[in-house]
Parts: sequence; C-alpha cells; structure tokens
Amino acid sequence: AAAAAAAAAEEPAAAPPPPARAPAPQVKLGKVDKKLIAWAAKNPDAIAVSRHNVQITDTAACHAIAGCPALVKLELERTLVTDITAEAVAMRLGSQITNLNFGYTELTDIGVLAIAGSCPNLEIFQAKGSKVGNRGLVALAPACPKLEFVSVGDGSQISVSGITEFLSFALPNLKAFNANGTQFWSKGGKEYDQMLEKHPGVDFMTPE
Repeated sequence: AAAAAAAAAEEPAAAPPPPARAPAPQVKLGKVDKKLIAWAAKNPDAIAVSRHNVQITDTAACHAIAGCPALVKLELERTLVTDITAEAVAMRLGSQITNLNFGYTELTDIGVLAIAGSCPNLEIFQAKGSKVGNRGLVALAPACPKLEFVSVGDGSQISVSGITEFLSFALPNLKAFNANGTQFWSKGGKEYDQMLEKHPGVDFMTPE
C-alpha cells in the first residue's frame, strides 16, 4: 500500500479542464443593414439590388442574396462588403448573375476566384478601387466568356502583365475595359498602343 501511494504521488497532476469557449460575439447591425434586410424580406422576387456609398456589411448583403434568389444584378459599390459576400454570390446566385459591382470594397482575388468558378454568364464586372489583383482578373476571362464591361482601375492591384493576359483570352462580347489608375496607363507607350491595335473594338476608356 505504501508503494502504491508513493507511485501515485510521483504521477503528475491532471491538467485542469480548458476554460469554456466564449460565445461568438453578436454582430451589431446598423440602420442601413437592417433596412436592407427588411427590404429583402419584403421583396423576395427582386432581380436587382443597388446600394452605393453606404455602411452595408457582409451580414446584410448575404441576407439580401439569400432572401432574393432571383437576383441577376448586385451593385454594392463603396460599401463594407468583403470576399464573404462574393462567395455568397457564387454559392447562391451562380449562373444567373450577370451584373456585379464591388467597386471600392474589400474584395480580393479570393472572392473573384469564387465568382469565376460559379458565374459563367457574368456580363458586367466592376471592382475598381478594390483589392483585386492579376490572379483574380485573369481567372475571369476563360470562366466568364460573355463579359462585356470590366472595370478594375483606381488603386486595384492590377498590373500591365495581368491586363495583357486577361485580354489574351477570347472575349467576343467585350466592349469596354477600364483600368484607369493602374500601371496600364501610368506606364503608357508601347503596351497601351499594342492593346489598341489588337482589340480595335474595345473602348479602353482612356481618361481625358
């Protein structure tokens, strides 16, 4: 008995149980978010949502996407949305969405890759002033052959090489491409002139 007691004394004490996981913080919705959620609930057959320059978050945007399953147009320029909303578009709207505007949002290549993988009928894609880079832009070209208008300028992380690769794909419907504010224009010269020669039917929206 004495030996057993000694052995037990040598054993390390059991680790205390881990603390209980804190509950996930509740997302506090602002008035604009609540207004959009309420609007979506009252308009389940809506085919377009256009909200610009307001404090809409992913939470409200995803509610609208889920609540309006017939959407073909979603414009959220200068809102607070991120890749989370783009992924919701890809998952819930998929091939029916034709018009997306994520200008001046937190959209990155991750969100664009999700869109490219699920939205083959996209015709208008705007992400100027976002965090989209070459990878996202180039992924759109083969995945969305119906593109008519693309805007990725004003601070997005697009370079001349990304634009060149994007335009190397067959995009027979492309009518306008805006990369104002990227290296495409700041460099000027040879690359830009070559683009004009190769794509005479595309309006590159050169700033005045």
